[in-house]
Amino acid sequence: MSKDSNDEIATLARQIAEKKVYLNNQAILIDVLEHGGHDMDGQRKSLEQERLDLRKMISRKSRLLSKRGGSTQGPNP
Repeated sequence: MSKDSNDEIATLARQIAEKKVYLNNQAILIDVLEHGGHDMDGQRKSLEQERLDLRKMISRKSRLLSKRGGSTQGPNP
């Protein structure tokens, strides 16, 4: 596999990790604000779109890994 592909996989892994933290934080914030009586329907819809974006990123990383013939779980016994 080329260095460019490995770099792309590494970049995606970092972006995915950052996006997971961001989405978790946003979900908590929305829950807190809703508990306080705020209407968060628009933000919930935005959050769902961002989750869809995350799934697309994960799919892209999986496709790149399958092209490489490897996995994130290490070699099979």
